[in-house]
Amino acid sequence: MNNLSHLSHDDASDTSPSDTLQSTRSSRSKVHDENKLNRLAGEAGRGLHRRSSAQDASPGLILRKITTLFENRHFEDCENTIKKLTPAALKSIQPLLKVDVFLSAIPESLGILEVIYGRYFLIDPDGFPSKILKPDKLLMKIIHWISGFDDGIVPNNSSYEEDKLPTLRNLVRITSSVSPTTYHKLCARQKILDKCVEGLGRHGLVDTSESKLLNLHDALKIEFSTMINQLRGIVQKLEELSLVQRTPVMRSVVEGPAPTNASHQRLVQLNLPEVQERLIKNKSLLNVVQPAMSNSYLQNLLQILDQRIQIDKEVLFHFTELRKDIPDIPANSNIAPVLQKYSRAFLRVIKIFEETDVNPECNGSVADDVTLNVSSCSSESAGKLSLPIHAVYYIKCS
Repeated sequence: MNNLSHLSHDDASDTSPSDTLQSTRSSRSKVHDENKLNRLAGEAGRGLHRRSSAQDASPGLILRKITTLFENRHFEDCENTIKKLTPAALKSIQPLLKVDVFLSAIPESLGILEVIYGRYFLIDPDGFPSKILKPDKLLMKIIHWISGFDDGIVPNNSSYEEDKLPTLRNLVRITSSVSPTTYHKLCARQKILDKCVEGLGRHGLVDTSESKLLNLHDALKIEFSTMINQLRGIVQKLEELSLVQRTPVMRSVVEGPAPTNASHQRLVQLNLPEVQERLIKNKSLLNVVQPAMSNSYLQNLLQILDQRIQIDKEVLFHFTELRKDIPDIPANSNIAPVLQKYSRAFLRVIKIFEETDVNPECNGSVADDVTLNVSSCSSESAGKLSLPIHAVYYIKCS
């Protein structure tokens, strides 16, 4: 204060009293903001939380404090800071909230995400900011984390999973209420992954007309070679059983009788032996043509070829979609093990949906089953949350 007075006194000769007063106020405001920022940063480093600072600061300062706590891995302190924010403060930081930072830190950030999702859901269940909080992406991140159990990346023991289950159930319950079709989408996608894995195993050996088990391409080569020989026999038979003169008689449509009339006149003049001979020749020709045209082995092989093409298309499409949702999957991965691993992860999340009190088959809201333990929250926050007592979902604010 003395320094500010001294500075204003030295500059009095060059400035007017009003300018000096304005400069003093500006300096005091700047010092006040700097002190507040330093105080918040100091609290983040020491893990302290002053309720008044968290509620009275600007959205930028609140987010900076939360970010500092998170980056310093003070996860519990970060949770407590978010719990003590008033609904007005939560709404003020909503447009600036970068949830991807917390999603990328799962499972360490699951508790923080539980508090964030829970607070926003309890404040306004119908106006839940799905575009900002990205519940679909949250589920895919959880699925990716759970898939690590099969690789040994995360501890694969019941106690570790049991510790995380309450948080996962709370997140699943909120997600199910915000997007009632999520459960069915997960079930459908899990079945598709299983179908793709099954399809990858259908590229084995096939049967041929020679009673041999060969790969599809070799079997097709044999059947087409057989068909070519049969077609050559058909052509030869056509030459042997020709029903017309070897040198065709050309008739003009301009001079003489019409070709159709001449042919009709000739055909109606055939005697019994000639008709019988024609029947025998046509029947012999049909006996040669039918085996080539009704090759059941070739038709089956062509159907198998088409099915395998469709299956591979499905596999590539769904594997690519999975990599879009989970970029950590390498492009050159063995497809079947990856699909199997994530299919099991989908099943685990689906099981969590089924274990919650929310019926997956109904599209009702769970707002009536959600409550908040506000015993140690701010009075303003508690007053604005009109919630039932029977608690299924709760957040500890201690």
